Amino acid sequence: MDLFLIAGLGNPGREYENTRHNIGWMLADALAAKLSAPWKSESRFEALVARAAIGKTDCLLVKPLTYMNASGQSVGALMRYYGIDPAKILVAHDEYQIPVGEMKLSIGGGDGGHNGVASVMAHAGNSFLRYRLGIGGTRPLENGIRGFVLEQFEAPERELLAAKMPEFVSGVCLVVDRGPTIGMNHLNKRIKTHDRNATA
Repeated sequence: MDLFLIAGLGNPGREYENTRHNIGWMLADALAAKLSAPWKSESRFEALVARAAIGKTDCLLVKPLTYMNASGQSVGALMRYYGIDPAKILVAHDEYQIPVGEMKLSIGGGDGGHNGVASVMAHAGNSFLRYRLGIGGTRPLENGIRGFVLEQFEAPERELLAAKMPEFVSGVCLVVDRGPTIGMNHLNKRIKTHDRNATA
């Protein structure tokens, strides 16, 4: 069965809703809504799973319920069960090194200190696609990076993300439908948010 797996990383529980660390879940929810794909709890995979088609490609949308640091358990279990090629796994996650409202698509590399990515690497190897969604801010980190990522987005950031989320969703669809090379060429060369604001 030829499937594409799209995993949004995050933490379950109301206390984690709208936190920076959960932007992967936010994208997965937005994508599921666009595709009219209902979430179903799959206890054997410790995940919420939705089935949908993007173009001519059958896709599994996944939100691991293992908490961030064990995300690879869900992704790995689904990969093995369905025989999914790691090159057809896209993992959407928060990236502190990228400003809010921007994203970058990449393949391979290290985990960058992100425990969720490290967990996926441990279970699925290093050839999956990384949909790195910016959460970086401009103010000092009073509680360190760990405290920062578990904070909720501030109001201006929420407004920016609401405006950008359809673009992020379209980017995922582009990658699935036309491949990672075209996806990287298109998505990684877009005008940055602050550049656009400067010329507005």
